[in-house]
Amino acid sequence: MFAGIIFEREPFFKGDDNHDQLVKIVKVLGSEKFHQYVLKYNIELEPPIAGLIDGQDGIPWNHYTKKSSVNNLVDDEAIDLLSKMLRYDHAERI
Repeated sequence: MFAGIIFEREPFFKGDDNHDQLVKIVKVLGSEKFHQYVLKYNIELEPPIAGLIDGQDGIPWNHYTKKSSVNNLVDDEAIDLLSKMLRYDHAERI
């Protein structure tokens, strides 16, 4: 929700279903850390999903700040907080 508020894009990760939403998350956060998370917790992905998320570099947060008209809500502290909140691994999130 925080990303949606500061970037004026709600919901921020809008998917048509769970699989599509996961793909949208991975496109933003990147596939390398997602694969680390999957390996760490021994999660099995369905083959179609694995093919859709491979090779995603992630999108830097400043990509969204340029499109936002509420730039007064998007400063370095907000981006730092968002980066600490949006992590694949629940043990790393604040």
